[in-house]
Amino acid sequence: MPPPRTGSEFFSNAIGIRVPGDGFIYGVDTKRGLLILQEE
Repeated sequence: MPPPRTGSEFFSNAIGIRVPGDGFIYGVDTKRGLLILQEE
């Protein structure tokens, strides 16, 4: 498995990001759809 991608390239197709304070970050990406990331 390749290492996770980071930096601005990872979010280059993002059209919306929400951080509601529930421990997760929700993003909408034009190529991958809904992204749900856990906050650290």
